[in-house]
Parts: sequence; structure tokens; C-alpha cells
Amino acid sequence: MGIKRLKRLFVVLVLFPASILTSSCVVPAQDNVCSIRRVKEDRLDFLLGLLTPQVVSGIESESRFVVHSGHSGVGQGTTKEEMLKEYPGRFQRFLLYATRERRGIKLTSSNLCYAVVEAYCQDPSLSKEEIAAKILGGVSDEDKNDLINTLFPDWNEMLTDAPREREDIPDFSERIELLPNGSIMVCKEFDGVHYWFRTEQELALLKQERGDVFIIEPVRDYYQALDLQEVKDLLSEGDKIYILEGDRVWFNHVQENFPVATFIFIAPFSDAEFKERIISLLGNEHRLEVESLNIPNLLQGGIEHYVEQNFPQLIVFPQGLALNENKAFLNVKNAILAIAAAYICDDVVVNDIDTWLSQSGILQQADIDIVNANIDKFFDVDGIINIAREVYQDIGNNKVVLTAMKVIIEEMMFRIGSRLQLQNQGPREPANLGKTYIRTSQSPREYGGSDDYKNVLVNEWDELHMSVSGFTTMILEPLFQDWQQAQSL
Repeated sequence: MGIKRLKRLFVVLVLFPASILTSSCVVPAQDNVCSIRRVKEDRLDFLLGLLTPQVVSGIESESRFVVHSGHSGVGQGTTKEEMLKEYPGRFQRFLLYATRERRGIKLTSSNLCYAVVEAYCQDPSLSKEEIAAKILGGVSDEDKNDLINTLFPDWNEMLTDAPREREDIPDFSERIELLPNGSIMVCKEFDGVHYWFRTEQELALLKQERGDVFIIEPVRDYYQALDLQEVKDLLSEGDKIYILEGDRVWFNHVQENFPVATFIFIAPFSDAEFKERIISLLGNEHRLEVESLNIPNLLQGGIEHYVEQNFPQLIVFPQGLALNENKAFLNVKNAILAIAAAYICDDVVVNDIDTWLSQSGILQQADIDIVNANIDKFFDVDGIINIAREVYQDIGNNKVVLTAMKVIIEEMMFRIGSRLQLQNQGPREPANLGKTYIRTSQSPREYGGSDDYKNVLVNEWDELHMSVSGFTTMILEPLFQDWQQAQSL
């Protein structure tokens, strides 16, 4: 980038503060919107041109470690992956440990694609075109393309910005697994690329070896772990900006240990749009009341806040639980949150809650038994339903809070449902609906914590490029400020 261009962009920097350039602006005139977008793009060009890998390597700052979070289904993973693809070599994924199975395509012998993958196992030299020709009619174009893309991924793209420990193409045995029941798994995820995949026993051993710097947390129905020493080691070497996509729990741990790190919350819509949706449900007579609200404060703690008031041990679990006990508490808590969310949003489910619960599989008697063995109360399925009903009634005492929760839960239900439909899955199928309510029931709490983050990015549902540009700018801004400060010393 030439000196004249740098000077011109530096003028843009002075005239347009970072808070304007990286915030979500609502401007009625289309020309003004385009102008603001051009300014944002110029700003990003300036930051990318100045903050080269060589410059970044000389910036000794926790700002080089980025944690971004948001509601499940808001598109934070898509935004990050597009950024990594758009700006290769500038950023690197920071990987958590995870105990869940790797994701992929599972095929049984009755599936039309099973014989195709079996033939590929016998002759891995088969080309993409030869495999495609073997896929018979009766397989949808989407399933066909999904299988082809999984068997023949763009390895350069997948391995770009993976940790340096994993720069090799996975060998055949890691890509395709023959499962004990005779089915085949064509893997989409790989150790050292997406997570460090480990068993629960392996995590427990790592915890014994590394002590307090190795933190294990239950996330959904499996465990994740974060190695704080690894963060410190990365910040003391290398020339990358390290990006951690994580649950809210990892925000808390990183903030405690690396308070100057870059924290970004990804939201589905702006506070202004949030308020308009609340008003549309409550009526225009509530406009002044709603417009004066601080939405994150209104939702602080979400549904969990109301559970904790009467049943704190179901939110803050007892000390000294074993890993399986911790998971059982998490499952029961999530079931309560999911049922309460259904009361808020879904009359169909609530009218036959017992049938839905039995079909959804989100509430297991084995988990209830473990919880009962560790607290001084006794719960059964009916008791847990009653807790969720009481929580819903408590929330309903404040119509504005109830409406705000309905707005955010329904938005995330829509987003997750849209993704399921693209995967040829039915969003209203009990199992899918149960998992979706578990995920979306936490969205009020997540949005309620958005004020704690240094930056909030509104993920543009239909304009991924703008979301990626805004995300990248928010990551680079703190480093630019650190560089400025270093230059003035």
C-alpha cells in the first residue's frame, strides 16, 4: 500500500471514530448507507495494510487473543470461517478440547451411498468424477453433493489457519471409519483442525497433569476444556491473531485470566430492532416504555435467573461432582429451561407436554436419579414440569420481560429451524425440537450478557460479507490502538 493511500486512509480514521465504523448504523438514505459502507471498507483496508504479520508479531498484547460468542445458531461459526477464508495467514483458530464424537455422514448398509463409500475404501485412487458416477438415482442432489464434498474436501481451505501441529492432510483411516455395528462414518471434522478430540478419561488425566491451568466445563451434552497455559505460550510467540469461538463460559474464564483480550458478542439483531419487535407484540402504546429500556439489563440471567431464585443447586451445581454427575445436572437444568421456553413460545407443545417430553428424549430418568442423589430435594418428571411452569409464571409477571424473551427465543428458533430444513430435517420433529429448545432457551441469558463484551456485532442474516468485514475490523481495532501506543512511547 502506497504512502498516499495510507495518508488518505489515516484521514478517514481521524474523521470517523472506531465506534462509528464498527457499530450498526440505521441510515434512511441509501446513498448514505453506501457511503458508510465504503468508509468501513476503507478502514478495514487500512488496518489490514498496516497490521501485517510482521507488525502483529511485535505487538505484545492480550488483544491478540480473541473470544467471540453469541447465541447458538446466530452464525458465529460461519462468520469466523468466512473471515479465515477471506484473509488467510492472518489469523489462527484456537482450539478447545472436546469429548463429543466427530461429526460426519453415517451410512448404514441400507443406504444407497453405502456401497459407493465401500468401493472408495477398497480403491482410494477413485476420482471425484468416478465416485459421482457410481451414485445411483434415488439420492437427492443435496445428499450427493454433501457426500462428494465430504470425501473430497478442499484440504488447503480446511487446513488454512489450523494450529501448526496439524498441517498435514488426514490419512485415509482418519477420514473414513468402519464402526462396530457395520455402518460407515465419513468424517467432516478432524483432530487438531476443529477441536482437540479427547475422551472424558483423557481430559481427566490432562487435568491431573496440568492442574488449574486446564479448565473443564460441561457444554450441552459433552465436555470442553481450555488450556490457559497454551494461550500464554501462543501470545509469547508467533505472528498470528488467535481466535476462540466459545460458549459464554469461556468468555468468563478468559476475561478472568486475560482481561485485555478482545471480546466480541455476535447478536442476531440490533437493540433498536429488538425493541421494535417487542413493541409490535405489546402494542404501540408501550413505545415510550420499551424505547427507554436497556435490553441486555432486562434479560440479565434469562430464564436461568428465575430457576435460580428457588432452585439454585440446579444452576450453580454442588461442589465435588464427578464428570458424569456434572453432566446429569446440566441435562436436568437444560430440560427445565427447554420446557420453560416452550411455555413462553409454543402452545402446541405445552398442550401435550408429557408426550412431547417422552418423544424428545431431553429428560432422562437416569439424570434425574443422579440429581436426586446429590441434593436434599426429590424430583420426578412431573416435579420438573412444575418447576418450569412456575418459572414461566414468574416471568409472566412482567409482560415486557416475557415478550422480550419470546422475541429472542423465536428468532433463534427460526434460524436453527432454517438450518435444519437445509439439511432435510424437520424442525418440528420431537427430537430436533427438544434440542432446539435447549439451545434457544439460553438465548435470553446470552443476549443479557452482551453488555459485558467490548464489541457487539450484529450478524447480517442476508449480508455475510458485511458481517465478516465488521468482525475483522473489531478484531484489528484493539491491535491498532496497541500499535499506536507503542509508537508514541
